[in-house]
Amino acid sequence: MLTLLSLVCFLVCSDALVRVPLYKVHSEDHTLLARSRLEKRAKVDVTLRGGATLYGEITVGTPAQPFRVLLDTGSTDFWVTSDECSRSKEACRKHRKYKSSDSSTFEKNGKKWYTLYGSGFFAGFLSQDVVEVEGLKVQKQTFAEVIQFSKVFKSEVFDGVLGLGFPRARHAAPVFQNMVDQKLVDQPVYGLWMNKDDSASVGGSLTLGGYDSSHYRGRVTWTRVIEPAHWKLSVDSVMFGNVDVTAGCEDCREVVLDSGAGKHVWAPKEAHKKIVEVTGARLYEDTEVNGEVHVVDCNKVDNLPVFYITISGTKLPITPQQYIFKQMYKGEEICELGIGSYSVWVMGEMFQKKYYTLYDYGNQRIGFAQSV
Repeated sequence: MLTLLSLVCFLVCSDALVRVPLYKVHSEDHTLLARSRLEKRAKVDVTLRGGATLYGEITVGTPAQPFRVLLDTGSTDFWVTSDECSRSKEACRKHRKYKSSDSSTFEKNGKKWYTLYGSGFFAGFLSQDVVEVEGLKVQKQTFAEVIQFSKVFKSEVFDGVLGLGFPRARHAAPVFQNMVDQKLVDQPVYGLWMNKDDSASVGGSLTLGGYDSSHYRGRVTWTRVIEPAHWKLSVDSVMFGNVDVTAGCEDCREVVLDSGAGKHVWAPKEAHKKIVEVTGARLYEDTEVNGEVHVVDCNKVDNLPVFYITISGTKLPITPQQYIFKQMYKGEEICELGIGSYSVWVMGEMFQKKYYTLYDYGNQRIGFAQSV
């Protein structure tokens, strides 16, 4: 357990913290992020139209080669686009590429690597090099050079993914684990803030080695991680008004925190059916819309129930104005239900904009506080 002195230090000793700004770029078709990392072959719903990609900036190699990466709490994967990808592919041409022959610190691995997202297959091979994140230089970091991409990758602004999950068997050590092992951070913890202001160019901040108390207020609610492979926790209940949507559902109280899951919250299928009933949502019928999208009457949004997630006895509310996404589509105002259907609860940007998330890597627990 953390000592009181250690707790105070990583909560308030801001001079020791490393802050990684997250930049926001809006895209028309935001499908890669609405993906399955937890069940490798699953197909999940996607957004009605558009979205925003949050990415951080890192470098790989010596001299430094810059990349934009999706900072992803939902995986341990770390990959960037390789210079060995085919220039005939648009996804290859559009992204920054790692060139191993230009780096004096490159070390060959060569082991084949692949991963599956809801949007498709990514494959390449492993390499090793220096990785720098806001001045923190991680030595001998193993990562994947990707040469095969899902076709939707061409529309994404980032060049790769940097996973912030726990170490997993048969996977290379994640970047943050190596930061801890190489004593580059003071504490094995990090904090994630997502900006509520959608018009701001800076979409958030990842704080390494501690938590940034300027981004939250009030008491922190802590809970244990129940599956170290992911940032997965157990909740007491999930309510829509007076309706417990987890009632009678054995697996409906497991929640995963995933910064790469897009702007939605994803609910287990049984819970999602109840949410659709409680909100009066209906399927939006349009042949150009990918996946199932539910909408509500825009005139009734203010009368919808509050969405409560209770964790360790603390109610964390999300209002209908936050879980309903208003947008224009083909000249019509659409009010989309921002809760999709999946196998477990997955908390994306909607939840993480409302609550600052404190990831205690060393003690395998997660904290939540009101975001400011």
